[in-house]
Amino acid sequence: MLIRILTIITAGSLSHFCFDWSGKSILAAPFFPVNESVWEHLKMVHFAILVVIIKDYKQYHKPGYSLSRLISILSFDLFIVIFYYGYTMITGRFILWLDIFSFISGAILSEYIFAKIFKYKSRTSIPGWIGMVILFIVQGIFTFMPPEIELFKDPRNQKYGIKATQPVLR
Repeated sequence: MLIRILTIITAGSLSHFCFDWSGKSILAAPFFPVNESVWEHLKMVHFAILVVIIKDYKQYHKPGYSLSRLISILSFDLFIVIFYYGYTMITGRFILWLDIFSFISGAILSEYIFAKIFKYKSRTSIPGWIGMVILFIVQGIFTFMPPEIELFKDPRNQKYGIKATQPVLR
């Protein structure tokens, strides 16, 4: 479990910069954060967990893996959203070290949840894989056509999705 947690923290942290490192390529936009909105930062979670899935798939190619993993992703997302809006409501401002703390705490929590659910070995994997595919498709769609609600707003420029940055076709 510790290796997966460290992998999530490392991959997620590095993914924060991948869109810029790509030269703001529109091809990287669906997978990596394109602005500083909370939604875009959830891509850090999704990319990091995807790395873990690829790394673990041969070891955990069992029914129930995908459903356990989907629930762990959604719990990670929910934790970050609640933590962020909770502390900003109390403090009235963004605090970087709290965001980093929430990412690390979310990684630990999600892997704990994964381990607890996975031990029950659900009989099917199909709902989990379908759920993850839908999550990644929605993630990509909302990069280019985000709902205009607070979750998707870049606090630096008050814009949404890819419009908050200047991507290039590469």
